[in-house]
Amino acid sequence: MSQSFFTELKRRNVFKVGTAYLVLAWIVIQVTDTAVPALHLPEWVNSFVFFIGAIGFPFALFFAWIFEVTPAGVRLEADIKPEESISAHTGKNLDYIIITLLVIALGYFIYDSQFKTNEVRQTDLLTTSDLTTAPTKDTILSIAVLPFSDMSSTGDQEYFGDGIAEELLNVLAKTKGLRVAARTSSFKFKNADVDIIEIGKALNVTKILEGSIRKAGDQIRVTAQLINVADGYHIWSETYDRELKNIFQVQDEISQSIVGALKLELDLSHQTQSVDVKAYELYLKGREYTRQPIKERLLKALDYYQQALEIEPDYARVYAGIASAWIWLEDYGGYSAEIAYPQVEKNARKSLQLDDEQAEALMSMGIVYNRIYGDELAAQFFIKQAIMLNPSHVEIYSHFADVLWALDMHKKVLQQRNKAVLLDPLSTFYHSKLVAALSDNNMLPEAWVALDRLFELDPEDAYGWEEKADLLFDQGDLAESIKGYIKVHHARPGDAFSAGKLASMFHLLGDVEKSNHWIKESRLRGENNRWLLNATTSIALYKADWQALLDNAELKVAADKNIAASWAGYAYLGLGDDENALAKFTFVTSQFKLRNVALSESHLSFLGMALLKKNSAEAKKYQVLAENVYLERLKTNNPTFGRPTYNAYFGLACLKLNTLSSPSEMTSTIKNEVLELLNEAIDASFNDATFLKNDLFFRGYQNDEDFIKVVERIKALNDVEIEKLAKME
Repeated sequence: MSQSFFTELKRRNVFKVGTAYLVLAWIVIQVTDTAVPALHLPEWVNSFVFFIGAIGFPFALFFAWIFEVTPAGVRLEADIKPEESISAHTGKNLDYIIITLLVIALGYFIYDSQFKTNEVRQTDLLTTSDLTTAPTKDTILSIAVLPFSDMSSTGDQEYFGDGIAEELLNVLAKTKGLRVAARTSSFKFKNADVDIIEIGKALNVTKILEGSIRKAGDQIRVTAQLINVADGYHIWSETYDRELKNIFQVQDEISQSIVGALKLELDLSHQTQSVDVKAYELYLKGREYTRQPIKERLLKALDYYQQALEIEPDYARVYAGIASAWIWLEDYGGYSAEIAYPQVEKNARKSLQLDDEQAEALMSMGIVYNRIYGDELAAQFFIKQAIMLNPSHVEIYSHFADVLWALDMHKKVLQQRNKAVLLDPLSTFYHSKLVAALSDNNMLPEAWVALDRLFELDPEDAYGWEEKADLLFDQGDLAESIKGYIKVHHARPGDAFSAGKLASMFHLLGDVEKSNHWIKESRLRGENNRWLLNATTSIALYKADWQALLDNAELKVAADKNIAASWAGYAYLGLGDDENALAKFTFVTSQFKLRNVALSESHLSFLGMALLKKNSAEAKKYQVLAENVYLERLKTNNPTFGRPTYNAYFGLACLKLNTLSSPSEMTSTIKNEVLELLNEAIDASFNDATFLKNDLFFRGYQNDEDFIKVVERIKALNDVEIEKLAKME
């Protein structure tokens, strides 16, 4: 009976109808997914289409079983005599339909995987003609909150006026249908004599909120006015005279009045923690000192935060501020990860214990899970929660991009960098991050245009000079790059980054004395800081100083266990300790399998494992894994891994040599292939003249005349850079 039923299903074309339906539904869902953002449709449209497609499937099968399409129209299957049935003919038509739909689906799949993933949608990226300004027409209401002027008789309450404005900005950011410009850009117009209409155009907003405060004793007067950018007319204005202890109530009243005037709704279900006014003032002072990632300012902020906690020990926002400050102190302040990250975690957790809706603390927890625990999924969860709570907090998007970068999701990194610029169009810091993201995506013309836009905002901006030096560094223009990094070093005295870069570059050019000088400069900014470790690691590899590399790996564990394990694996290989090398490489490769650790973090361990397992059947697996990483880089025309001392061509040359059991097996064909790859590596800015002497894959080839010629070519190119430097001095 079951066989008879199955045969009847086939006769009535139920299977074919089901197949056609599923393929068509898939195509519709994919097209909808693309159309929704392009047409600015609400996100629920995707869910609705998927829901309709899902519930329609059983109905399609039901109708295929009950009805048949005939020349006379749709009829019940039970009313059709066997000799009248045309189900076989209908089945052939369904075959054609299924084949056509499969071809369409396959074409879409190829487009999506090969082309769409290798480009950035125009809706997600600013155009190359204007990489600093958002579109002039907003599809939703938008507002900028300017700093409130200090009208107090003593004139010492500027920080308080700024704090009031930022509080309002954060509250308004929770309003659906309202885009709020970020603080950095809004506050660019502080004390500036600029027309409101011009400010609105610069910030790409339709409304401006401005105001003033007058503080006297325990009384405060807050005046606020909402202005329409198009004509400069006031939409709403109000003055509030209150006791200072009611300042939070005033903020809520102003926010409600604004959204009411805009005919929007504001959710104030999450009440601001009621705290002592003095503690609040200290918190505002601390916030003021965190505006720039400068070591001295960040330390001053921590001092104010600590004073606030002495008054209000359970002040959740202060703990969130401390966590965020320590993130920047590790990156820009020269503190080691071993010191900084535990502080980030401790204070972020404390903040969330007191208030689980602290966006800044959630952001910091994202960094904790990304950098301490290497759990990128948890990191994304925390950061997305932070964005939901405070979509105007531009710093969150910057850290989200860092997490995505660790996952090799460079297109999505670019989207987040772009969102930050859209929110904060006058911030040179976020513009500089956009330049870096464009470079990572091999969009070099766009990167240079974005850099020009940044310098239009500030020709002497240190972040801009850092990115310019990075671009020149990746191009192999070491002399000009060094010039740029020196400029950055003088502009940011607390930042160890530029000194570390300079130390590595001078060693690359053979100037050990200057390299040592810059190592000392980097160390002065903080022992075992991130950039010092990167520099001394590069130098250890240039010198084949395996013990120094191992020591650095042990220090790197606090910041990134995977990179630390890769460094340690190579150090152990160099020291001849294969057992420990295997343990380190196995750790990274197992993390890759379990958690899809980013290839950029894993490829060195794939390469190391291939060398370690050389001449075994298992070696081929790791050869292929490493090769896939390099070929993927070449597909995107971006062979570099962020430094001229290593790129995909050089990695492929190493793998090619690794297929040989010994140098004696070298054939002219293999040698020519290796030489071609090495020269392509040089053309792509590879300039490490020490590789033949010290790289583990080239052991046994140090006296090969053809490889020596490659080294001589690198030295000649480096000599040109040395001559350029001499002329600059």
